[in-house]
Amino acid sequence: MVLNTTTTSKNVSGHEGDKVNITADIVDEESNPVQNGTATLTLNGNNYTVEVKNGKAVFTDVVLPSENTTAVIKYAGNDNYNPSSTTINVTIIADPEPSPEPIPDPEPIPVDPTPGPSPNP
Repeated sequence: MVLNTTTTSKNVSGHEGDKVNITADIVDEESNPVQNGTATLTLNGNNYTVEVKNGKAVFTDVVLPSENTTAVIKYAGNDNYNPSSTTINVTIIADPEPSPEPIPDPEPIPVDPTPGPSPNP
C-alpha cells in the first residue's frame, strides 16, 4: 500500500546573497517520518535536491535572491509514498542605507582683536 505524504517547512528570511539552510519535514498519512526518497527545493530558477532521512530534507547553503519570492519544496515519492509539496515565502531584508558622510563645521571667521579708532564725540 502506498501512503500519502505531507511536506511542510518554515518561511525564511535574510539578506540578498546570504546562504541559509532550509529544512522540510515530510511525514506519511499516519504522521510517521518518511524514511527515504528525494526532495527538491526550487528557488529563483535554482534546484537543490537532497535525500530524505528520517522525515527530514535539509537543503544547505541555499543562496537567497535579490527580491522577495516563494520557493517550492517537492517530495518526489517512491514505491512506498506518494509525492507531496509545499510553498514557502522567502523574504529579503533590505540592507540599511549607508550613513551620509558628516559635513564638517565651517571654519570660524577670524576676528581682529585690536580695537579700531574711537568714534569722535
